[in-house]
Amino acid sequence: MLDLRFLADTMGIDVETSFLFIGVEKMKLQENTNTIERSGQFEQSNYTIEATAKAFSILSDGLYSNKIRAVIRELSTNAYDSHVAAGCPELPFDVQLPSTMEPTFYIRDYGTGLSHEDCMSLYTTYFRSNKTDTNQAVGCLGLGSKSPFAYNDSFLVESFFNGMHRTYTAYKNENEEPVFALLSEKETEEPNGLKVSLPARDDDYYEFINEAEQIYESFAVRPNITGADITIDEVEYTLTGDFWGIRKGYHDAVAVMGQIAYPIDVDVFDDYENSNVKSLLKSPIVINFDIGELNMTPSREQLSYNKYTKDAIVRKAEHILNEMKEILADSFEDCRDIWSARMHYCSLQDYGHILNKITGVFDRDLIEWQGQKLWDDFGMGVQVITTMPIKHYWQDSWKSSVSCEHVQNITFAGTDFIIVVDDLKRGGVGRTRAYIRDVCGDKWSNNKKLRAYLIKGTEEELEQFFSQLGMTEDAVLEFVKYTSDFPAVTSNKSGYSGEARSKACEFIGHKEGYGNWTDAEIDFKDGGIYVEINRYKYKNTSGNFRDAHDLSRKIKTLEGLGMEFNEPLYGIKSAALKQKGFKESEWTDFNKLYEDAILYFARELEKAYVWSKCREEVFYKYDVMRKSEVIKLIEECDVYTDFSKLVELHGEDPSKEDNRKLEHLANGLRHIPRDKRPESFENNNLANPMKELEDSLYEKYPMLKLYVDEKGWNEIDDNEIKTIARYIELVETQKANV
Repeated sequence: MLDLRFLADTMGIDVETSFLFIGVEKMKLQENTNTIERSGQFEQSNYTIEATAKAFSILSDGLYSNKIRAVIRELSTNAYDSHVAAGCPELPFDVQLPSTMEPTFYIRDYGTGLSHEDCMSLYTTYFRSNKTDTNQAVGCLGLGSKSPFAYNDSFLVESFFNGMHRTYTAYKNENEEPVFALLSEKETEEPNGLKVSLPARDDDYYEFINEAEQIYESFAVRPNITGADITIDEVEYTLTGDFWGIRKGYHDAVAVMGQIAYPIDVDVFDDYENSNVKSLLKSPIVINFDIGELNMTPSREQLSYNKYTKDAIVRKAEHILNEMKEILADSFEDCRDIWSARMHYCSLQDYGHILNKITGVFDRDLIEWQGQKLWDDFGMGVQVITTMPIKHYWQDSWKSSVSCEHVQNITFAGTDFIIVVDDLKRGGVGRTRAYIRDVCGDKWSNNKKLRAYLIKGTEEELEQFFSQLGMTEDAVLEFVKYTSDFPAVTSNKSGYSGEARSKACEFIGHKEGYGNWTDAEIDFKDGGIYVEINRYKYKNTSGNFRDAHDLSRKIKTLEGLGMEFNEPLYGIKSAALKQKGFKESEWTDFNKLYEDAILYFARELEKAYVWSKCREEVFYKYDVMRKSEVIKLIEECDVYTDFSKLVELHGEDPSKEDNRKLEHLANGLRHIPRDKRPESFENNNLANPMKELEDSLYEKYPMLKLYVDEKGWNEIDDNEIKTIARYIELVETQKANV
């Protein structure tokens, strides 16, 4: 019988009018009878499917992009379904992962087993299943049992049924057609069930382990696994509800149905008015669905986003948002004062917590505690009216020096901040800076961040300050520190003091123009970022003195990559660098900072860089077709070609911002020694799946390659596209008739 659902999903057609799912909980397909009115007599013929090797290959192999994952997933869900049918869903089935000692993968369940008649019928008929009339089973299409053909040309099936043990082999004959044959049968005392085994290639052992770890993470009942060490982590949640949970860490949103976790494509929901739904689906949320609530593709690798499925996801997302608001609102009831309420909200914003993952759940500007707003009108902050100067100190992860700015408010964005009262006559600033550097540690090895607000005033001013923040005595004891409690900063024996001033130049070229310096007096003890200068030229990594224009370009490169360069950059003469006061202070060489930062961004953007090179080879060279021309060709062709896959691999064109970052990175890497650059940036022979696919297409359609080479940079017009399409159709027709 022809499965309309499979054909529709294969062709990307929404056929809800052709078949229905009954109710939210129904999985079984409902066949509809259409009433057709005809006028007159005319010849007609029903469509059929020819049982050819090609058709079987498409249904067994072509469905799945990840062959190993498909085999594990399909056989595992079949085992689970069998346990459900036998009334023992809580019983784990057995899995053997392949290894050097035993290179066989198998799954053995303890469910109903299959009679000989069922084996010969179900394993030899595509789209036939014994689960189409139930909503308790995951499978219903009759394709999963054939999934081992996606990985291997043969596999074994052992059925333990009512005291008989029968062994079958499934293999492809000389015509590449699947065959199912009985090998042996004997009596047994083994419990009922099914065992499916297939040999694995030795270079695939690790992939079997990796895929099993991912697949079984969403299984409510984990199988008994032998053959290899495997770690299936328990999923940790920051917040949970009736049928959902927000995972810790960075993960994609998934919909779990019938033990299988399906990734949720957020872009599908752009047209929904409730923007919070999309925000929720961008978070690491796990949403559980009953079997039949969602439609999936025949491969079960992803969801089928027809209206039925999208509405089901939106329905649950809106329910979750409402439930989440209630849960979070209730969590503030335990807060004893406005300060603890503010700190509680901050904790929800910290890394890994709920509000760090989801925006729009709470409007922070409207949140109140006992009728009092948590925040003033500028984000997560409280404005303080005081005559005291407030200095904000912090250290960024990419530099060793401590930054400072004067502020009029306290920002609560995170709980890693302290308030420091300077109760010393002198030296409080140096002690505060040193304390922050000590807490944060090495700039590349420690992700610890700490912000400090330094204040100095009378008891009355301090009390008023704490009161405006809503701080109780307990809060003051917990969050307020005093500079007298910090260790004193050791001075050098030459008599250098923190009050000593030295002449230097501050570089302002990146702010006001090229090559500009301004005289400045600095305290060596405060540290900072510097370059060695001589006659207003700076010394670069190679030891050469270069014009300040080059320094401006480097700073603009860092800013173009997303680094905020607000810290003063000082030019210090060579003689001053030899002074003991400078040597014993914490200064960062700009050249070293620049090199570290560029290499850091190179690691962050390496994947994007590699893929940009892959794209350039395919659509942006002299002897290839343009992407727009390929898309027109796809639309014009009446046959399927891998040109569609080529466009899919390419993906969306990178944004202007991403392109600019890659350009800045390329400029920055020119100043980095080759032996320090990531290998991908120096390797001109990177693997390019897009280029491999393009070459295969030109090999398949050789006249197309000749034509494109002849056209060069000239565009291919619409009439030429139509001619090319007819040529491709002719090639495909000839191959089909061979």
